[in-house]
Amino acid sequence: MAGGPRPSKGDDRAAQKTHHAASVGRVTHLIVTLPQNHPGFDEPVAGRRPLAEKVTSVLEGGAGRSSVEGVVRVLLLHEVHHMVGRREKDFEAAYQAWMAALAEDEDTRLLWFLHHAHGSGPSYQVVTITGLAGGAAWERLAQRVHRGDLRQWARDVDGCRHRVQGRLLMPLDWSPLDVDLAGVPSDGRRHGTSLYMEDTMWPKRGMLDGYIAAAGEIYAGMLGAHREGEVLLRIEAAGRTMPGAGRGPEVTLMQKVHSMPGLVGLLTHDIPAEMTRPGTWMHDALEYRDQWRSKLLRTASWSPLW
Repeated sequence: MAGGPRPSKGDDRAAQKTHHAASVGRVTHLIVTLPQNHPGFDEPVAGRRPLAEKVTSVLEGGAGRSSVEGVVRVLLLHEVHHMVGRREKDFEAAYQAWMAALAEDEDTRLLWFLHHAHGSGPSYQVVTITGLAGGAAWERLAQRVHRGDLRQWARDVDGCRHRVQGRLLMPLDWSPLDVDLAGVPSDGRRHGTSLYMEDTMWPKRGMLDGYIAAAGEIYAGMLGAHREGEVLLRIEAAGRTMPGAGRGPEVTLMQKVHSMPGLVGLLTHDIPAEMTRPGTWMHDALEYRDQWRSKLLRTASWSPLW
């Protein structure tokens, strides 16, 4: 996000309305592509600068700032719900009620409701992502849940799940998510479903900033560089856990799957040798992280964003 004085709330919303006149929740995508010789990975780029050199230039040069001036970058309340199997439909109905209740405050909206696809991980698990226009909106929501109109809702929904794990994510400077919360649908309108690959990374100690800068530099350089038919994933949101709002430093990417054949290729083929040699992302990024978790998540047919 660019430096300098923060625009007033009114200025923020005026900028949002102007920027989003054509569509709600428009994303300027970051792209992961399909190479011609392998169904899951991009080819290395000849003459690529060493990753460490790129990261130094990003950190020192202040790159990666928001390309949209005056637009509120929402905080993301990311929750993983372990549902009671027999209460799956009750839980989903409860979150449709949550979606409607959040719309009473123009600074809070449910953004995504996603099922962990059966056969790809734990059973009866749902991920919800709620957008918040800053810390004050988070506090108001917490007050509603703890002692306000959502208190009984919280008690009822706990009967539909074994447990829930929550994190509050701050958008990365290069996160493409750019959404006008007040314009996000909250009426449960039906649509098709989409598949997302959610990656959560745990950078090595002391390497968080370096990893974020490296990822932003490489992905940002791929903006608009490939034809639609070559795209495997589009990164639609990127965030980091805020201090004290999760188990520790983490980076999470929400990536929409655009090629099912490419995804199958990714899952059924080894990583090509040329993708793991020095100078490639798969090799050089190991300096910053070698631990991450991927989930395949399917949006509900009523999820506001999909």
